Amino acid sequence: RLHSGPARRVLVTLGGGRYDVGFLKAALAIRSAAAPLEAEIILGYANHGRLAERILDILPTASVLRGVTDMEQRLWDADLAIVSAGYSKLEAAITGTPAAMLSVQWHQIPLAEQFAARTGMWNGGYMSYVEPEAIVSWLDEHVAPEARQRAANRARKAVDGRGFSRVYDAIAALSSREQT
Repeated sequence: RLHSGPARRVLVTLGGGRYDVGFLKAALAIRSAAAPLEAEIILGYANHGRLAERILDILPTASVLRGVTDMEQRLWDADLAIVSAGYSKLEAAITGTPAAMLSVQWHQIPLAEQFAARTGMWNGGYMSYVEPEAIVSWLDEHVAPEARQRAANRARKAVDGRGFSRVYDAIAALSSREQT
């Protein structure tokens, strides 16, 4: 995937749970970014009450959706993404979409730390603790196509489709050590 021209579109997908604080902080960050960014925010299928309205109060031009069946295409079409540190981080890496991670569940914190170390994907930490200004800094640093291309390439190399083989080889090596 080739990133050219300045970033224009940012996708926010944190999962279907009640991650209001993460969605609102992402919206605040997008509003404060130096470059004007079109925002598409996917809330998931859960009933989010007034969350969509609160997001639109912050970002009146945002597209706020309550669940989609074509996430891979939406990631592919986005220039940048703000994702959960669950499966969404992998989807962003696979599609070559430069992404910032927010842990929306406590168990995602160590997963995000390891993934960031391996891929260079920005890890904002737990959603309740990240400051919108930190997300703004990440967005501003990744508007340029060269920065997006570097981020996408590094993350993409870590999700090369050989994970099963590596896990199998590691288990086989442990098994052979235990037999000796």
